[in-house]
Amino acid sequence: MLRPANNKSHRPWLGLIVLLALQPPAWAGNPFLTDDPEPVDRGHGEVFIAGSYFQNSGGNNGTGQFEVNYGAFEETQLHLILTGAFNRPNGSIATSGVGDMELGVKCRFIKEEPGVPQIGTYPKLDLPTGDASQGLGTGTTRLMVPVWFQKSWGPWTTYGGGGYWFNWGPGGQGWVYLGWELQRDLSPQVTLGGEVFYQTAQMAGGQDSLSGDLGVIVNLDDHSHPMLSVGRDLVNPVNSLFGYAAYLWTY
Repeated sequence: MLRPANNKSHRPWLGLIVLLALQPPAWAGNPFLTDDPEPVDRGHGEVFIAGSYFQNSGGNNGTGQFEVNYGAFEETQLHLILTGAFNRPNGSIATSGVGDMELGVKCRFIKEEPGVPQIGTYPKLDLPTGDASQGLGTGTTRLMVPVWFQKSWGPWTTYGGGGYWFNWGPGGQGWVYLGWELQRDLSPQVTLGGEVFYQTAQMAGGQDSLSGDLGVIVNLDDHSHPMLSVGRDLVNPVNSLFGYAAYLWTY
């Protein structure tokens, strides 16, 4: 993920919005969708207050998110996201309520060494706690099983990989996610990055998509790190705009 110095941090920052677009991706390596294999250190934690937003031809929608990551064991991080969602279709009244829940476990198998990247996995389980009939959730249980790689040199870091989403919902199908991110520390306080990611169709008869975004993290101190990313779909576009903003607090 777009990594500040060694820590990240949280505190309310931008409006808490968004995430349930027509093809809703799951946010991962904050503030990007592509994730990294580096877990939180044992006994340490991260808390995000965040929001994401999607605008498409059908309207706009999103979520406010409360995310916790905790280093429970050596090389192992536990993950939880609770959401509140809104959905505003064109020509209809906006609805809001509880969104879907996400659980995960990140495990690193190989630490980075000269000539050797970090390698790990980060399975995530999406639970349909939101009301799908109101557009506040997916209405189905989904599981992502990925492999992630990361390598750093000087002020540069790059990470990426991919995995398969199992989707047990009616009319849905499993799909492949592939993504890669590149970032640079401009100073101890500011990191800039960008990513591209590809997804196969999530619904029967749907289309594959290619998307990209740019992001920034600002290190206010060792514990406080606001972050932001903005992007759009590039091929077979569904989302003309999507974004993510968060304030991260580390302990």
